[in-house]
Amino acid sequence: MRAAEIMTRPVITVQPNTPLREAVHELVDNGFAGLPVVDEDDRVIGVITERDALAASERDDGMAGSGA
Repeated sequence: MRAAEIMTRPVITVQPNTPLREAVHELVDNGFAGLPVVDEDDRVIGVITERDALAASERDDGMAGSGA
């Protein structure tokens, strides 16, 4: 089996300025453990994971101030 056989299409991404709450919703709603973070040219510049989101929310209530 190859990665292409199990990839999710279309690819769901977030941008660096995406509020944490929105990124978490994408993770949860789609059952993902991580999401690619892309720049304005849709180039992958990183990945946000469930662990990243949990650490941020524990560190300084990273979910606050997201407008929700």
